[in-house]
Amino acid sequence: MKNTAMLSLAALFAGALVCAPKDPGLSDRYNPATAVEVRGVVTDVRVVPAGSPLAGVHVTLKTKTENVEVFLAPREFLVLLKSTVAVGDDLRIFGSRVNGIILTREFFKKGESIVLREKDGDPVWENWGVSIDSSIITG
Repeated sequence: MKNTAMLSLAALFAGALVCAPKDPGLSDRYNPATAVEVRGVVTDVRVVPAGSPLAGVHVTLKTKTENVEVFLAPREFLVLLKSTVAVGDDLRIFGSRVNGIILTREFFKKGESIVLREKDGDPVWENWGVSIDSSIITG
Protein backbone atom coordinates (compact mmCIF):
# COMPACT_ATOMS: atom_id res chain seq x y z
CA MET A 1 0.00 0.00 0.00
CA LYS A 2 2.80 2.41 0.94
CA ASN A 3 4.65 1.61 -2.31
CA THR A 4 1.53 2.26 -4.36
CA ALA A 5 0.95 5.60 -2.63
CA MET A 6 4.59 6.63 -3.13
CA LEU A 7 4.49 5.57 -6.79
CA SER A 8 1.27 7.53 -7.31
CA LEU A 9 2.76 10.59 -5.64
CA ALA A 10 5.93 10.32 -7.74
CA ALA A 11 3.87 10.01 -10.94
CA LEU A 12 1.78 13.03 -9.97
CA PHE A 13 4.91 15.09 -9.26
CA ALA A 14 6.54 14.04 -12.55
CA GLY A 15 3.36 14.93 -14.43
CA ALA A 16 3.29 18.33 -12.81
CA LEU A 17 6.85 18.98 -13.92
CA VAL A 18 6.13 17.98 -17.51
CA CYS A 19 2.92 20.04 -17.67
CA ALA A 20 4.25 23.06 -15.76
CA PRO A 21 4.44 26.23 -17.80
CA LYS A 22 7.87 27.27 -19.00
CA ASP A 23 9.58 29.82 -16.76
CA PRO A 24 8.53 33.12 -18.32
CA GLY A 25 11.89 34.67 -17.39
CA LEU A 26 13.73 32.24 -19.69
CA SER A 27 12.20 33.82 -22.79
CA ASP A 28 13.23 37.27 -21.58
CA ARG A 29 16.99 36.75 -21.61
CA TYR A 30 19.27 39.54 -22.79
CA ASN A 31 20.39 38.95 -26.36
CA PRO A 32 23.37 41.00 -27.62
CA ALA A 33 22.21 40.28 -31.20
CA THR A 34 19.12 42.45 -30.61
CA ALA A 35 21.03 45.41 -29.14
CA VAL A 36 19.36 48.81 -29.46
CA GLU A 37 19.93 52.37 -28.36
CA VAL A 38 16.92 54.54 -27.61
CA ARG A 39 16.49 58.00 -26.18
CA GLY A 40 13.36 59.55 -24.80
CA VAL A 41 11.39 60.94 -21.92
CA VAL A 42 10.04 58.78 -19.11
CA THR A 43 6.23 58.86 -19.08
CA ASP A 44 5.63 56.12 -16.49
CA VAL A 45 7.60 54.39 -13.74
CA ARG A 46 6.35 51.23 -12.04
CA VAL A 47 7.73 48.44 -9.89
CA VAL A 48 6.86 44.88 -10.85
CA PRO A 49 6.63 42.84 -7.63
CA ALA A 50 9.08 40.11 -6.64
CA GLY A 51 8.10 36.69 -7.91
CA SER A 52 6.87 38.10 -11.23
CA PRO A 53 8.85 37.82 -14.46
CA LEU A 54 11.29 40.71 -14.74
CA ALA A 55 10.59 41.89 -11.21
CA GLY A 56 11.92 45.36 -10.61
CA VAL A 57 11.74 48.86 -12.03
CA HIS A 58 10.11 49.33 -15.43
CA VAL A 59 9.69 52.62 -17.27
CA THR A 60 7.76 53.65 -20.34
CA LEU A 61 9.95 55.78 -22.57
CA LYS A 62 8.47 58.10 -25.19
CA THR A 63 10.90 58.33 -28.09
CA LYS A 64 10.46 60.34 -31.30
CA THR A 65 8.82 57.35 -32.97
CA GLU A 66 7.26 55.12 -30.29
CA ASN A 67 6.52 54.37 -26.66
CA VAL A 68 8.71 51.54 -25.40
CA GLU A 69 8.70 49.48 -22.21
CA VAL A 70 12.10 49.32 -20.57
CA PHE A 71 13.19 47.03 -17.73
CA LEU A 72 15.97 48.61 -15.71
CA ALA A 73 16.84 46.36 -12.74
CA PRO A 74 15.57 45.16 -9.38
CA ARG A 75 14.46 48.14 -7.28
CA GLU A 76 16.81 47.22 -4.42
CA PHE A 77 19.80 47.28 -6.78
CA LEU A 78 18.92 50.76 -8.05
CA VAL A 79 18.57 51.91 -4.42
CA LEU A 80 22.02 50.47 -3.69
CA LEU A 81 23.40 52.47 -6.62
CA LYS A 82 21.52 55.57 -5.36
CA SER A 83 19.94 55.84 -8.79
CA THR A 84 16.41 57.12 -9.26
CA VAL A 85 14.24 57.53 -12.32
CA ALA A 86 11.15 59.72 -12.43
CA VAL A 87 8.49 60.79 -14.90
CA GLY A 88 9.96 63.55 -17.07
CA ASP A 89 13.55 62.28 -16.95
CA ASP A 90 15.40 62.25 -20.27
CA LEU A 91 17.15 58.86 -20.64
CA ARG A 92 19.43 57.26 -23.17
CA ILE A 93 19.17 53.47 -22.98
CA PHE A 94 21.49 50.81 -24.36
CA GLY A 95 19.93 47.38 -24.16
CA SER A 96 18.42 44.39 -25.90
CA ARG A 97 14.89 44.34 -27.30
CA VAL A 98 13.41 40.98 -26.32
CA ASN A 99 9.71 40.17 -26.68
CA GLY A 100 8.84 43.86 -27.03
CA ILE A 101 10.70 44.95 -23.87
CA ILE A 102 14.11 46.57 -23.75
CA LEU A 103 16.34 44.92 -21.15
CA THR A 104 18.74 47.69 -20.12
CA ARG A 105 22.48 47.12 -20.15
CA GLU A 106 23.40 50.75 -19.47
CA PHE A 107 21.52 54.00 -19.23
CA PHE A 108 22.50 57.64 -19.12
CA LYS A 109 20.68 60.27 -17.10
CA LYS A 110 21.98 63.84 -17.05
CA GLY A 111 25.30 62.59 -18.46
CA GLU A 112 25.76 59.98 -15.71
CA SER A 113 26.24 56.36 -16.83
CA ILE A 114 24.60 53.56 -14.85
CA VAL A 115 25.79 50.09 -15.89
CA LEU A 116 23.31 47.34 -15.07
CA ARG A 117 24.59 44.43 -17.16
CA GLU A 118 27.88 43.15 -18.52
CA LYS A 119 28.44 43.46 -22.28
CA ASP A 120 27.23 39.88 -22.72
CA GLY A 121 24.03 40.79 -20.87
CA ASP A 122 24.73 39.11 -17.54
CA PRO A 123 23.05 41.20 -14.81
CA VAL A 124 25.54 42.99 -12.58
CA TRP A 125 23.13 42.59 -9.65
CA GLU A 126 23.48 38.79 -9.67
CA ASN A 127 26.77 39.14 -7.81
CA TRP A 128 25.96 42.02 -5.47
CA GLY A 129 26.65 41.12 -1.90
CA VAL A 130 29.11 38.38 -2.93
CA SER A 131 32.47 38.61 -1.17
CA ILE A 132 35.54 39.00 -3.32
CA ASP A 133 38.56 36.80 -2.64
CA SER A 134 41.29 39.40 -2.02
CA SER A 135 43.96 36.90 -3.11
CA ILE A 136 42.79 37.23 -6.73
CA ILE A 137 43.28 41.01 -6.77
CA THR A 138 46.63 42.07 -8.14
CA GLY A 139 48.11 45.46 -8.19
